[in-house]
Amino acid sequence: MSLVHSTNSNHRASVSQSASAALQQRRGESDVYRHGLRRAVSVANAETDIAACDRLTEESFLTQVRTLELGKALAGGDPDALFLLAGHLEYQWMIHKGLIARGSGGAVQ
Repeated sequence: MSLVHSTNSNHRASVSQSASAALQQRRGESDVYRHGLRRAVSVANAETDIAACDRLTEESFLTQVRTLELGKALAGGDPDALFLLAGHLEYQWMIHKGLIARGSGGAVQ
């Protein structure tokens, strides 16, 4: 047995291959970790969009119900006034729908 370090080319290739394999494994683990982070951010963004959409649609509904109640009270039984109220509610919904789509990050369209 010799105390002199071997410089044989097989040994150097083996060390180089081990280092390369370890580096590739660390890169793979890093890629998996980054993918997990991106996925977590994506899920958090979706949850935020859903919560915003829920708040916006609820507020839109309440606004339209208030408009309907006031409109019916003002219209009485006049068919022309009720026709105008229906058109106004449709227009109001179109505006709200656009605002909801913008405010929910495009989750609702």
